[in-house]
Amino acid sequence: MSKSRVWFFVALFAYALACRLLPYVLGTFGMTLDPSRTWYPWNFSPLMAVTLFGGACAANRRWSLAMPLSVMFLSDIGIWGLTGRWDWAFPPSQPLIYGCFAAAAVLGWLIRSRPRVITSLPLAIGAESVFFLVSNFAVWWFGEGSSYPLTMNGLLLCYTMALPFFGRSLLSTSVYCTLLFSPVGLRLADAEHVDVEPAAARE
Repeated sequence: MSKSRVWFFVALFAYALACRLLPYVLGTFGMTLDPSRTWYPWNFSPLMAVTLFGGACAANRRWSLAMPLSVMFLSDIGIWGLTGRWDWAFPPSQPLIYGCFAAAAVLGWLIRSRPRVITSLPLAIGAESVFFLVSNFAVWWFGEGSSYPLTMNGLLLCYTMALPFFGRSLLSTSVYCTLLFSPVGLRLADAEHVDVEPAAARE
């Protein structure tokens, strides 16, 4: 992988890291983090789109898996450092969240031979939908009834309350995928020269 290509991907993931930490940085300056009382574009994040893009365009598949997981881990450490809340940084559901991003990177592998906006958007919607279902199920289940009753009605309420965040996730991932998988984004990533690893190396 060329140096320019490496730095392009490093910059993308650094941007995703900064976006995830931004509300907590603002919190250190007195901004309340309660979504019900303060407007903030919660869930308008580039990370899912960047993860798909890395899976589709990074030369090394293992690298495309490691980078989003590293961003998640480093930002979780940052959240803990900024807030002092270990439970915010590493809730019991966090392995499932990491798994969703790993799955998104693998989805990106499916379009390595044809990374385009038209091929990425269905995967982006699918990845965000899975993330919505898994993450909110985890909120319901691991909350042990503290926020939502451990009943089917409680689960449905949890999903209903999360719909505005899901809408912003879909919008942000669609916007960032459109930008990243545009001819300019693909040229910056040198996607015309994606290295396809031999079958034996993927086993």
